[in-house]
Amino acid sequence: MKNTPKTISFRLLSFLMAAILAIISVDCFAATYYVSSSGGSDSNSGTSTTKPWKTLSKLNSVTYHAGDKIYLKSGDTWSESAVFASKFTGTAANPITFSSYGTGNRPKITSTTAGIILQITNADYLNVSNLDIGSGVGYGLVFSIDDSHVHGNIQVTNVNVHNMPNAGIFFNTTAYSNVTVNSCSGDSAEMMLAFSGGKNVTIKNSTATNCIYGGYSIIGINGGLMDNCSALNCGTGNYANGACGIFLGIDSNFVVRNCEVGYQKRQGTNPDGEAVDFERSNYNVRLVKCNFHNNDGCGIMFFDNENNLVNSQCKVDSCTFTNNSQNCNIPCGFEINFTKIGNNNGGSITNNIYTLPPGVDFITTVDSSVTVSNNLPPLVANAPAVADSGFEAPVVSTLQYQPTGTPWVYFGGAGIQHNGSAFGAPTAPEGSQTAFLQGASAVVQSLYFKQGTYRITFKSAYRSSSGSGQGIVVSVDGNPVGSIIYPASGTAFGTSQTDSIPLPAGMHIIRFTGSVTADKTAFIDQVHVNLLSTSVLADSIPLIANRGFENPPVGDYQYRAVGASWTIRQNAGVAVNGSTFGPPTAPSGTQVAFLQGISDISQNVYLNPGIYKVVFKSAYRNATGSGQGINVSLNGTQIGSTIYPVSGTAFGTSQTSTVSVTSGWKVLQFTSTYNGDKTAFIDSVGFVKVSGPSSSSLIPAALKDVLPDPVHLYPNPSNGVVNVDIKGSAGQNITAVFYNAQGLEVYRAKAVGAMRQTVDLHPGNGPAKLYIARFYVGNRVYARKLIVSN
Repeated sequence: MKNTPKTISFRLLSFLMAAILAIISVDCFAATYYVSSSGGSDSNSGTSTTKPWKTLSKLNSVTYHAGDKIYLKSGDTWSESAVFASKFTGTAANPITFSSYGTGNRPKITSTTAGIILQITNADYLNVSNLDIGSGVGYGLVFSIDDSHVHGNIQVTNVNVHNMPNAGIFFNTTAYSNVTVNSCSGDSAEMMLAFSGGKNVTIKNSTATNCIYGGYSIIGINGGLMDNCSALNCGTGNYANGACGIFLGIDSNFVVRNCEVGYQKRQGTNPDGEAVDFERSNYNVRLVKCNFHNNDGCGIMFFDNENNLVNSQCKVDSCTFTNNSQNCNIPCGFEINFTKIGNNNGGSITNNIYTLPPGVDFITTVDSSVTVSNNLPPLVANAPAVADSGFEAPVVSTLQYQPTGTPWVYFGGAGIQHNGSAFGAPTAPEGSQTAFLQGASAVVQSLYFKQGTYRITFKSAYRSSSGSGQGIVVSVDGNPVGSIIYPASGTAFGTSQTDSIPLPAGMHIIRFTGSVTADKTAFIDQVHVNLLSTSVLADSIPLIANRGFENPPVGDYQYRAVGASWTIRQNAGVAVNGSTFGPPTAPSGTQVAFLQGISDISQNVYLNPGIYKVVFKSAYRNATGSGQGINVSLNGTQIGSTIYPVSGTAFGTSQTSTVSVTSGWKVLQFTSTYNGDKTAFIDSVGFVKVSGPSSSSLIPAALKDVLPDPVHLYPNPSNGVVNVDIKGSAGQNITAVFYNAQGLEVYRAKAVGAMRQTVDLHPGNGPAKLYIARFYVGNRVYARKLIVSN
């Protein structure tokens, strides 16, 4: 038969009609079933809200088809269990729905006898939502498979499980794929959610609280994401082998992102209690931007159960660790713990921020194949975390003078020694290494502090073969914090601590300095900074912040320089060595303050009750001659008579008469007296208590001012651009790294000898942003905090 246009049109119309009928047949003929325990009857049709069924068991009397919907009435309760075996097979276009109708609380299903409250087997394309399951004596909602097929495409949404001794939601087979658990919650179950396997699993927006073991047990998953979930106050039960917030085992290609685990408990003498436990050969599992805090155990444990199982290519990136190891047993003492070296291939620990409680370090020794980099103490925390507080980096076989590649900077006869080295140090109280101060030596680190009163604690010992005698001077910004500390033993480490010290907010340099130049050695380990008060305490000593006027750095000189601890007004400013102002060489660092004409500089200082003198270095500007006087005052009251510098070619020591003060914050002010073109220079400002020795006498001359600062930053507040100017020595390697407030690296540059870079940190529309910059100049490290506006 010849095809004419009419026959072609008829055939096309027939095909389209058949397709349309196929598409609409499901919607037209899909059934909806209603169940109400309060107003239903199993003799009803069950197909309308006015004639609902009553029991869950009645649901098993129907054969379901793709697109069917089962609705339980909101506000009703069923005290029964149910098993739906091979009942729910939907399609991608027409899944089966098991949910709620009406208003009020989610439908509640509970059982006092069944091992499983609601069990669904062999399901495909099924959406379960808006249910409350519990309490129970076993499991809550269980998905299982008892045939030989692979099933999946399951969505579980807005389901709450609670008060049961086993898992609330449990996929107890390896053969489910494409599973999504969204906006679910669990309380007082063994765990909110557990998987025994599966592919392409997504868990998001879910919470677990007060669970007996932990929040989530994720085992045998290949491919998937856990996002924006939390586990809080879990670990309430007694598990002899330990419990954790999130258990990860035999997983691959899985990401845990934006999740929180806090207040995980450890019971009795049990081990663990950590936020996350890596076990049983995980591959390419990543933790990203998570928050782990206040857990009894560590933040993360990479565990080997002596079966030589390997975690490979696992990564921890941009996470926050805060005050974990609150009640630890095994493991203990670290935020991230690797229980066995050699069983972790590749992977990385990078860009994390941590706040450590006393006696806790960030990470144990790790496999050489694991990258550990850019992990920072918090930018603002109750007390700053000392990076590498146990001197475990770099790893040395015996001992090394002035090591590099560490947050600490070493000078003179300072370095790191390993247990069993020729130094013969006592066994390290933490890890396997300690710092040593031999003769003229110093160890230095820069930290950011909030305003408050602090005390520095550490472990110390002396070298028994050379005997006691090497004292340790602990200073902040060049100010000794109390008396020289002499280690008490050469055979065991003891605890040492400084006096308390008030500090303004900002970057401060802590320094451990050997007190003698002879061949005497002291060992240091476990350095911690402890916050005593967010205000100040009565026994703290006076501290002058930026006493040498090294901040802000200026290229030549600058009137009314801002950005440091001093208030500089009128014709006062800061000048650098060799500037056109012509100051004598600075006795401390490379910069001095100047008072030209009528001008003043001032700073708020906390003083304890007592009698003090103010001491400082002074000189006059040689080009304009002597004659500029300096009045020193506290809270507007002048201390003694006017001081006139005695030289224009060298700084000399000046001091006020004594002044008796009560405790509290005082305004220390230096004011010029001559209203004309005469200039006085000031440097190295400090207080001396009349009844005690001068604080400067505690520092050996060989190590005074060992940190002249070569880093100069010139931020432009109007456009977020920072000009970096670093003057190193010829051939010296220089690296500049900028981090944002989350600890992520945003800029890096390298140079040799000197660096001049323009860094654009423009934050865009919105509030000003905080940045931390670290500058590595040779074997020294310098730090800066910047607030960048639009």
